[in-house]
Amino acid sequence: MSTRRDVERARLSLRLQHVDGKPDWSAQLWTNHQYNIGIQNGTSMTMQWNVPLPVSDRNQGEIVRAELEMEQAQSRVSALETEVRNEIAAAEAQYRAAPGLLRSIAADTGSADGSRGVLVFC
Repeated sequence: MSTRRDVERARLSLRLQHVDGKPDWSAQLWTNHQYNIGIQNGTSMTMQWNVPLPVSDRNQGEIVRAELEMEQAQSRVSALETEVRNEIAAAEAQYRAAPGLLRSIAADTGSADGSRGVLVFC
């Protein structure tokens, strides 16, 4: 169950890294009033626009890392599923072999009872 959660976490991390690779634009607009004694009051308006220029960094390294983490998590899930299938097959084989083993032990015990009688007599 936790390995499946690891796959989901890795998938969401990959998605986040793709989003982080896009630039964040921001715009601001504000006004400023200046009140001075004896001097003419002034008002100014400022507009600011920020645009990062991702020339070479588009978060590619983190995207590759997140992709590899997702592949590793999926591999762990596959390995765990294979291990569980193998354990189930081994348990089934033991279950199917148990009646024959029980008969074999019962047959050996029957012949051993006669031997014990001889040993007790001596």
